[in-house]
Amino acid sequence: MCHALGVHVDTKPIYNSVEFDRSSLYRNLALSHENLSTIYKLKPRFGVEIPNFNPTLYDSHWQLLNEDTSNLLNLNQMKMEYYSRLCSLTNEFRDKSLDVLDFSNCTSLNDEQITDLCLTKYNELLSQSLIISVEFRKLKQQYSSYSTDLFLTYEKIQYYYLFNYLLVFEFGRLKSNQPTPQLTRKTLEISNLILETLEKLDNSNNLTYFYYLLGFNLMGIYNYLSADDKQLVRDKLGVLFYYVKGFDNMSHLNYSLFASGLNLIKQ
Repeated sequence: MCHALGVHVDTKPIYNSVEFDRSSLYRNLALSHENLSTIYKLKPRFGVEIPNFNPTLYDSHWQLLNEDTSNLLNLNQMKMEYYSRLCSLTNEFRDKSLDVLDFSNCTSLNDEQITDLCLTKYNELLSQSLIISVEFRKLKQQYSSYSTDLFLTYEKIQYYYLFNYLLVFEFGRLKSNQPTPQLTRKTLEISNLILETLEKLDNSNNLTYFYYLLGFNLMGIYNYLSADDKQLVRDKLGVLFYYVKGFDNMSHLNYSLFASGLNLIKQ
């Protein structure tokens, strides 16, 4: 659809605002495409070239609301600036992660090379996460009067990166003939951090996808774990199943697969 509408066409000679809208939308499409086609191997019948990172797209003025909307939402100038800078910051680092999650050229690798690749990409994402945490805290200090009613907390930013870590090692598991112990250990470590983070977040019903993703990932590495780690994973899956049972299940297929997988593991 984006290609049919010409979203990928460079419009800089026309209007900056048009270029911003098109580039932002196209990078979101590219991120979804990368996750599906290179990690989960669902190949759409079209090609998506990852656009070059453009720093001008992350100027906070793009996120400023017009005066009428600001008044409707009861946002003063300072609060509006805070939200606009926060949105720009999160968009910038989300889009930077797109380049790290590109596995399109990773072919003909043995299991050890796959593990090394995953660890390299993990370290790149971790570095990004540390930088955004520093910037996030600077914003909170600068706009301390508004940090208490913040709609986007650091925990929410953190779980985005945690799931990107998980996607990197999920690629490694799916690509490997026999996942290395180092890869499975790192996957389990990150899974534990994700579950701890999810338990701290409000409105967990909006995160159904992440609970299922985490659960299926743990099931995927189960057979490669030690007896002690298998028991740990069974406990974690039990906690996850408790949560997903309480959701208004939009996907009965995911729920059925989760329940069936958990029953098989417990046998």
